[in-house]
Amino acid sequence: MLPSQINQNSKHITKKNDVRIFFCILYFNIKYFSFHTFIAELDQTIIIIDRQVVSDKIGVLSVCPLHSSFSFIFSIKIMRLILLFLAVFLCRVTAHQCDAETECSDDETCCKLGDNTWGCCPMPNAVCCDDRSHCCPTGTTCDPQGARCIGADEKHVPMKKKKPARKTVERNQFNEVVCPDKASKCPDGSTCCLLEQGSYGCCPVPNAVCCADMLHCCPNGFTCHGQFCSQNFAMIPHLRKFASTSIHRKPAVEFLSEEEEDDDDEESTSSEDPESDVDPIACGVGKTCPAKTTCCNVRGKNGEPKTMCCPLSNAICCENTCCPAGYHCVDGGKCEKHAKTMRTRFWNVKDDEDEDQI
Repeated sequence: MLPSQINQNSKHITKKNDVRIFFCILYFNIKYFSFHTFIAELDQTIIIIDRQVVSDKIGVLSVCPLHSSFSFIFSIKIMRLILLFLAVFLCRVTAHQCDAETECSDDETCCKLGDNTWGCCPMPNAVCCDDRSHCCPTGTTCDPQGARCIGADEKHVPMKKKKPARKTVERNQFNEVVCPDKASKCPDGSTCCLLEQGSYGCCPVPNAVCCADMLHCCPNGFTCHGQFCSQNFAMIPHLRKFASTSIHRKPAVEFLSEEEEDDDDEESTSSEDPESDVDPIACGVGKTCPAKTTCCNVRGKNGEPKTMCCPLSNAICCENTCCPAGYHCVDGGKCEKHAKTMRTRFWNVKDDEDEDQI
């Protein structure tokens, strides 16, 4: 490809919503001014990321000249992390509600379907056609008989097909994602996906596509394709799910009474081992808590501020009780465990590397 051809092709830059980063190995032949583009393979050690991807009218891929590209060389491990970051960043979408139970992304339009449920038209501010199956770009008129959208200038484009709207993601008061079984949950920024055994796991990206193998998943906008996630000409390794957290509540822990605090303080001061971790903990003016406890600032019966001692180390202080570290305080004097998180990865290095790996 000659430089003039490259410059000509660079004029055909896709619109902002259509721009995608292609993860490719680029080989530059200076003698012929040509780029040869390949999809990144797992065993490659070099990746060059081009920030402006353009296409010509016949759909042949080309890239902007070298001076408009940002080229970086990474090891395989760093490449995996960069690919994941870019995939999540590019595919991160916000959504708007169609009703209390369904939603479409902000680059889509809510339209009713034939069964009176909500669907999503794949463009913003679209015209919902009366056939309840198709939609048209804003400023055009639906022509169901011709299966086209007619503009004011009499030009026409094909009608777009709607797809069913997504179920709104249910969240708890801590912004954790509650899975459909109501018995498990995933951390914020992840997606509940069904596993082969019938329980739910967590895909480490939001609004993910759950693959049919019930083991892997892909970022939003990608399609499961073997061991990869594909989107147009871009291809990245798939993501693996990790274990969800069971929604289980246990009773919160009562604060120590003043008598218990005094008894424990006497035991602490009577210890003769200077290296033992038994020093009392300061807890307000003129008050201490026993060693290996937690000082909590709470409100008394009349709303007055006071301090109490929780008999747990590094505890979470609730209104009138406390919970172990790693738990939330929930209504009814209960403690609920935080949703477990997991370091994201594209593929496994060792199955036994993390006890939470599915």
